[in-house]
Amino acid sequence: MGLHIASPWHAKAKEMLVGRKNIFLQIKQDKNPKTLWMHCASVGEYEQGLPIITLWKQKHPQSIVVLTFFSPSGYHAFKANDIVDEMYYLPLDSKSNAAQFVDAINPSIAIFVKYELWYYYLAALHARKIPTYMVSMYVAKNNIFQKYYGALHRTMLHFFTCIFVQDDNSKAILYSLGLRQVIVTGDTRFDRMKAIAAAPFEDTVINDFCGDKKILIAGSTWPADEKLLAQWWGSGIADWQLIIVPHQIDEAHLQQIENTFAKQIIRYSKYQKNSNYSVLLLDKMGMLNKIYRKATIAYIGGGFGAGIHNIIEPLSYYKPVIHGPNYARFLEATLFGKIDATKIVNNAAELADAFTFFANNKAIGKTIAEKIAENLGAAEKVVREIQANLLL
Repeated sequence: MGLHIASPWHAKAKEMLVGRKNIFLQIKQDKNPKTLWMHCASVGEYEQGLPIITLWKQKHPQSIVVLTFFSPSGYHAFKANDIVDEMYYLPLDSKSNAAQFVDAINPSIAIFVKYELWYYYLAALHARKIPTYMVSMYVAKNNIFQKYYGALHRTMLHFFTCIFVQDDNSKAILYSLGLRQVIVTGDTRFDRMKAIAAAPFEDTVINDFCGDKKILIAGSTWPADEKLLAQWWGSGIADWQLIIVPHQIDEAHLQQIENTFAKQIIRYSKYQKNSNYSVLLLDKMGMLNKIYRKATIAYIGGGFGAGIHNIIEPLSYYKPVIHGPNYARFLEATLFGKIDATKIVNNAAELADAFTFFANNKAIGKTIAEKIAENLGAAEKVVREIQANLLL
């Protein structure tokens, strides 16, 4: 109902409805008896799920992988992916939709990534005795499962064959709720970023802008982050270049950033070789997790809003990270904060201090590399456990 009401004015809501129109006519009916269904909310969850899909395909090349997304951003970003055999929007969660969709794709295994909980889908899978898994789940202290109003969410957790969590604290919380099929495997995003970081990447604009200078990359920024960066950056930092990659690249937001940084800034799409600018505004999607290799230090946005974005991406290139104060729901921020690989800032003065700390700390890359190595292998653990469960 909310989507229908919002759709005339909200492009994303409209796309979510249009994308789901006649969804059951799109689904192929000739299903392989070995079909893996993975559901992701959006792009970030897909990045967590991809290492599992890749490994599964290597071990079971004849299997079919069906991928579903809830959001248009995830669907449009990956609908040309050649690892996945079929891709659909997830029909909205209702008893009839769930039964029809599960019967249509007929999965032998179902995997939900991180937080996706849809009652009727989980109930339909459970009723059909289809092994169902949650992967890379992180349960923070202030979670809905332990609230008096979280009964429905607690029920949904019990539909899973096994829940793979990021840390021991998550396991302890789920144990306290009576769940026993819980295994600590870590976060599969580390595996995903290892593959991205190892792949070659070249871009003439990025290469020319960076040159041999030291680079601060501000990724997935929001207006609050950009305002803070502008207050600190002032007229520039000697021998440093700044790349801003906003979370949203609509024209109004791009112009707002340009006005904030005035004559110092140039858009990626308008850049010309040897341009004399200290700030590059990246107005192109899909490059951020690759260009962190050019960073000396990274700033990650979102910490003054709903929560920080992906800090594993720059950390996987062994780059230190600065971010805002809202990070409690992200285990990796705590893990790397303990080794001084990340710094939390609330204002321009703290940003300057964090920047100086990392600029003068040449050994931090080695420390980050050691911690990254400790967190690799989650996807292998998940696939191994699923295979063992299927054998049983």
